[in-house]
Amino acid sequence: MEKKHISIIGACTSRNLFNSCFMKELFDVDCYVFQRCTWDFFGESLNIPKEDIFGLNIPEFTARMLWYALDKVTIQQLEKAKSEYLLIDLHQIRATVFKVQYNGKTVYMQRTGNNDPNIIEELKKNPKYSNIIVEKVEPDEELIKSGLSKLAEWVKSHYDESKVIIHFCKNATKFRKYNEIYDFNELQIKRNAEGLAIVEKYTNFLKDELKNAVYIEDGNEIVAIYNENDSLKDIQPPSEHLSGLDNINISLNLVNKTIPNLSYEKNYILEKEYDFLEQKYYNQIIDFNDIKKYILNINNYFSNIQNLQDYIVVISVKDEASTNSKYFRAKSLLGLKFNVGYRSSYIAIVDKSNNFVYEDSSQEKINYNYAINDTFINIQSAGFNCGSYSKIIIDGVDYSPNKRGLNIVLIRKKDFVVVEKIRCDFLAGKDLFIEKFY
Repeated sequence: MEKKHISIIGACTSRNLFNSCFMKELFDVDCYVFQRCTWDFFGESLNIPKEDIFGLNIPEFTARMLWYALDKVTIQQLEKAKSEYLLIDLHQIRATVFKVQYNGKTVYMQRTGNNDPNIIEELKKNPKYSNIIVEKVEPDEELIKSGLSKLAEWVKSHYDESKVIIHFCKNATKFRKYNEIYDFNELQIKRNAEGLAIVEKYTNFLKDELKNAVYIEDGNEIVAIYNENDSLKDIQPPSEHLSGLDNINISLNLVNKTIPNLSYEKNYILEKEYDFLEQKYYNQIIDFNDIKKYILNINNYFSNIQNLQDYIVVISVKDEASTNSKYFRAKSLLGLKFNVGYRSSYIAIVDKSNNFVYEDSSQEKINYNYAINDTFINIQSAGFNCGSYSKIIIDGVDYSPNKRGLNIVLIRKKDFVVVEKIRCDFLAGKDLFIEKFY
């Protein structure tokens, strides 16, 4: 079956629905709009040059989302993607709202992840933007509803409404750390309930505006995966919203409602995704380490890409990638020799459709340029002893996660869109787990 194309307006919870092997076989995510102020997509732009935002000392994805917020280009990006399907979740609408003023113009920002107002402080270091004003505000309910109505009218003019998905993302009620399940503290439970009521109110409003859209919602007992980087379980919630089993069940619900004639065996899908899952575990929680082992391993990652010739794979090493490299079985699938010395620099480009594979390893820094059609890719690698950095610059934007180990960018050839950025820290262990960046 030919893949469906979808764009997402929402948060990580909805984007994660498409990360399993099963969903990757069915959908390509063309455009992902992360935790933007959904009801202000049609507000006035601050008209800040893109290069000034992308030149900040912040991650590329964060810069892109800040550009969406300040210059109000979300709608342009969605129209450019021309996806068949659109998913909207309003999970972020519960968050604090900030009004941003610059040169007599005003935009609103709303985000629950990284703190956008603090990021704007980076922008204010540029003398041109020192007069930007950011203040916390309480938006009027009618202002929010008016903005959502404008969004609904735009959606109906650009999509088949039956292919629009409204996802009611609910807050986790518990979280799992290793083999123990914990309750949030009372304050967090209260905050979650208040936030959920806001999300539900505006989700129902959007449902009324898009009466023929597909509607899916999470269950009432959501157990989150506790992120090991979250050190205070009693103070802050976990980073991951859904456990693996919750995630795949919501994904299957989405598939049933959008591709009703698709034939598949649910238990088979569950077993394929996790391998260890049996029917008796249907309503239980899956251990995070098992999820990483079966879904987020670099060998599985490449073996699950059905049509590798549709992509260009760009690899750049930072610091060290020789340790445990003997477990990197996917190198043969990519056609790589991967002869990497200890703490050496290394780059590779794999363009299967052109039978082009290039790789280079050195004790010195590597700087290599690759051009295809009108797209220019600059790959830089520095091992531990010669600078310890990674850069994968595509038409002036650095997409490399710039983390220790293999930094990998996956480019879709038909439109040269970066569809995924991952890294694999070989030094961390022989399991070769990957980390994704959005």
